[in-house]
Amino acid sequence: MKKGAFFALMLLFLGACHCAESAKRIDAYIEITPNLEIYQRLNYTIYANDEKNLSSVLLMMPYMPERFDVLDSDMMFVNYSTSISNGIFVIKINDFMAAGSEKNYIVRTYADSFVATFGPSNIFTYTFLSYYDLEEFCLKLILPSNYAIISSQGNPISPLPNRLYSSNDGIILEWSQRINYMDSKSFFVFFEKSASSNYTWLIIVLTFVLSFLIGAGTIYFFIRKSKAKTLTQVLSKDEKSIVNLLLENKDLTQKDIGQILDLSKPKLSKLISGLSKKGILSIVPDGRKNRIELRKEVL
Repeated sequence: MKKGAFFALMLLFLGACHCAESAKRIDAYIEITPNLEIYQRLNYTIYANDEKNLSSVLLMMPYMPERFDVLDSDMMFVNYSTSISNGIFVIKINDFMAAGSEKNYIVRTYADSFVATFGPSNIFTYTFLSYYDLEEFCLKLILPSNYAIISSQGNPISPLPNRLYSSNDGIILEWSQRINYMDSKSFFVFFEKSASSNYTWLIIVLTFVLSFLIGAGTIYFFIRKSKAKTLTQVLSKDEKSIVNLLLENKDLTQKDIGQILDLSKPKLSKLISGLSKKGILSIVPDGRKNRIELRKEVL
């Protein structure tokens, strides 16, 4: 309700124009130069609703840049006008969008400072307030190559980025997350000019830890899925059903399997025996019942 009222007020403020309802994604690209100047680029992925064509598009920002350009996806300058409503800076782009279509617009800003200096140390701080229900907000920060991340202030980065690596351009940090309407996300990084490679170990350690945490789970599930896929490719339809069932339910007896898969006792016994001979599962006596388990080698 609040969101609808907000857009209704925006329409009244800007006159009788049709505006896009939302943005799917915003990519923020921020580069800090060696003399601590800031270059920022915001890439808005805007989509029109399926009901009507649009005569103009609104891009909303929580502040007014000192100096900025507005470009389309071909990096061509577009015609626009600006206004401020309830503290919100609005860029109105005069551009046609067909109903249900999607376009990218880039706001390129200059001389906006996100860096504070405390003696030899610097802190980058950035807060993004969303006026859209974003499926994804991505922030890419590039620190200059003659600077290093420092740990003298405790945790030097918050939140932990999805990726942290170095290139010829410098140290690069990347965050990616969903942001709901009127939610805000804050980021900070402590960094300091480095005449040598004293802090290289910190970058290496952080990169290793982040890579391990992010990649370990993915690799584990990928390997497990690949094993299961390779395994079932060489089995019959009924054998596949038994293996898939055991992958989902580890504590099953032979009787349980027969009831779930509706297999006769003779047929089930033959299938279980065959899978046992192939080294895929084990038959573990449990009182008067046989418990069936996949071997650890195939998990």
